Amino acid sequence: MATPKRPNSWLKSVDSFGKRAFDLIVSGIALAVLSPLLLAIGLMVRLIDGAPILFFQKRPGKHGKIFRIVKFRTMKEASSSAIKSDEFRLTRLGKFLRATSLDELPELWNVFVGDMSFVGPRPLIVEYLPRYNSNQSRRHNIRPGITGLAQIHGRNQQSWEKRFEDDVWYVDHRNFALDLKILFITLYQVVRKEGISAQGFATMPEFFPSTNDVAEPANIEMSSAEINENDVAAVVKVVRSGRLALGPSVAEFEKNMAKYIGVKHAVAVSSGTAALHLIVKSLGIGPGDEVLVPSFTFAASVSAILYVGATPVFVDICTDTYNLDPADLERRRTSKTKAIMVVDVFGHSADWDSILSFAKKHQLLVIDDCCEALGAEYRGQKVGSFGNAGAFAFYPNKQITTGEGGMIVTNDDELARLCRSYRNQGRDEMGQWLDHARLGYNYRMDEMSGALGVSQLSRIESILLKRANVADMYNKRLANIPGVQLPVIKENMRMSWFVYVITLKEGLSASKLIRELDHRGIPSRAYFSPIHRQTYMAEHLTVTPILPVTDRLRDRTLALPFHNHMTREQVNSVARAIEEILSNKETTNTPVEMAY
Repeated sequence: MATPKRPNSWLKSVDSFGKRAFDLIVSGIALAVLSPLLLAIGLMVRLIDGAPILFFQKRPGKHGKIFRIVKFRTMKEASSSAIKSDEFRLTRLGKFLRATSLDELPELWNVFVGDMSFVGPRPLIVEYLPRYNSNQSRRHNIRPGITGLAQIHGRNQQSWEKRFEDDVWYVDHRNFALDLKILFITLYQVVRKEGISAQGFATMPEFFPSTNDVAEPANIEMSSAEINENDVAAVVKVVRSGRLALGPSVAEFEKNMAKYIGVKHAVAVSSGTAALHLIVKSLGIGPGDEVLVPSFTFAASVSAILYVGATPVFVDICTDTYNLDPADLERRRTSKTKAIMVVDVFGHSADWDSILSFAKKHQLLVIDDCCEALGAEYRGQKVGSFGNAGAFAFYPNKQITTGEGGMIVTNDDELARLCRSYRNQGRDEMGQWLDHARLGYNYRMDEMSGALGVSQLSRIESILLKRANVADMYNKRLANIPGVQLPVIKENMRMSWFVYVITLKEGLSASKLIRELDHRGIPSRAYFSPIHRQTYMAEHLTVTPILPVTDRLRDRTLALPFHNHMTREQVNSVARAIEEILSNKETTNTPVEMAY
């Protein structure tokens, strides 16, 4: 196929609109015209192979957004291991439906509702997402298709590497004329039965290496940001524009973040710490006020309270999620208590119903330190939308990154106005550049960071899924290692994996395990060292608080290497090292040694 000239961005936008209109009209007509055939095939599947008639499976769509693809069922039920071992068995009717591609007719519905297009990269199963490199991930920049360039170039006979090359080439060179050509070639091949196989689901062995593989992978990183070509292009575009501050990229990032969280306002700042500081200050918290806060957190949660001269009052945590224990709030509350600083630890939502009920009863302000939890949900509602305001952070080890950066989210108009002023040296939005209405700070986010944030947030669901898949690999591999307790996820919660933290049984030492892992070239970190035990807190505490659950976790919790790109071999190596070290029984408890 001749290589067409790569279209520019505005032509792509026109083509994209025309393509969606084409998909909607043609799929609607096709569903109406083919409805008798669809019903007939469904009846045949039911009579010959039994129920269910349709097959549903989660697949990643545009920007990694997950949808449910629908096909006629062609396979008998199999264990989950069949995905890796290719042991699916076709039904009697399934072989015919596969050979004629009739099994894919229900995908017309996916096209009609906008999950898919007629032409685009075929949507693969979600388990493959963590295996893509940055270039391969670009296949998710557009809607997946019923057919595509890879399909007409050989379909199941192509290597995966070649299929990905075709997919990415199509993303870069797509246009309506090319789509029509691919559609006509596909129809021709279906009629001629060329390049079509009735085999079972094709697997990617290089994406699913054996769990028994003992090869030691090199360079296991503690964390690693996911930066793709779109991210780079977005930042370069800003640099070339010459407008590096106070521009449209940060405004777009704020707009998109507010929409994603489901709040009225988002205010971009230079860090998560800055976000917490401005929230506390804008709420009027200051000297003489007490703020209830867990000690099992990162220092910024407490520092923001100290910055304004208020007093942190430490609250104990739950024994399972390590989030703030609502039952301990009443024991710590005094007449001076003005607010609660809630932390969604490690990406697991706090018990918001109990916390908000307590706050309402005692008329307390509520701040959500959700810096670790972008995308996490509590009963279907995203964290950051609870309480008076929430704070997110975008350091490179977070779910998405802007290098350095943070975001305030709130439904409070006045709080948002004050935060915007404080971040910009105390200027009011309509004031003159050298007119400062209040004492402020230089907490602004720059335009390069804003552009990177826009690009990263556009694929947040794909990123969260990749992190969840890595966590799942850890869960399965560590489940049977004596002395290791896995992370707990409560019902009605959506976990947003920030770090993967294990807990050692009492009597075992995390600090010793950290040292032993380091000797093997595997990084790990103590998460968390309680704040009330930190050196700098000595001058701020008159009495050391009694926090039995928090103190029991000292030197028992540690974060393992964790990021989107971790491979199964790397997870296996980490788990194998932990198993070997713990089996030597040389990890008895000693005072914790922190590494930040």
